[in-house]
Amino acid sequence: IPESGIDDMIGSYTDDILSLCDNDSKAAQFNAMSGITMGVVMLISQLCVLPILAAYFSDVFLFVFVLFAVLCFMASGIIAYLFPSTITGLLIWACFGLSFITSPVTNGCLAKRLSAKEQGLGMGILHAMKGLTFCIAPYTFGGLYDLFAEHGILKTMPFMLGIVCVLIGVVILFGPLKSTLNAYDDEKLRKGLVPVADVHVQQK
Repeated sequence: IPESGIDDMIGSYTDDILSLCDNDSKAAQFNAMSGITMGVVMLISQLCVLPILAAYFSDVFLFVFVLFAVLCFMASGIIAYLFPSTITGLLIWACFGLSFITSPVTNGCLAKRLSAKEQGLGMGILHAMKGLTFCIAPYTFGGLYDLFAEHGILKTMPFMLGIVCVLIGVVILFGPLKSTLNAYDDEKLRKGLVPVADVHVQQK
């Protein structure tokens, strides 16, 4: 939810805190650098970092890494407000690119636990939920930004709400989600169907 909510406002936010709204030349230059920064981080994280982590660590660890990435994205928005500069502005976009690992981690975790017949339905439900977040989150986070735009540090309220969402995610991960994943994997082990994560551990 946080990254989809801030997706539509991040450009306006960085231009605002860096005072680029009245300088088209500097705004265009920064927007070009920010797009390149996001793309490079996205490629490195998904083509290099994520495969290594997936090979050696459990799905729970991958979800922890996802939450850490989103937390960095939320924190970078507040840091850039407190210390506005090109570097902190690019930091937001770098962390934004890193947060895109959410989809492959979630998709991979679900796909490896569904049979061939179940994957269509499972992926459909997952993407339907993503669609709902993209319907609700931009209005919520964008509305908060507009509401507090002239109230100092409260301008970062969307990022503060994002941090709250991450903390809720931590509770869910180490509560019902972890127990559900472990119960499912234990059932597969009893039936002789070793989960992908366990196969990696045994082969190493």
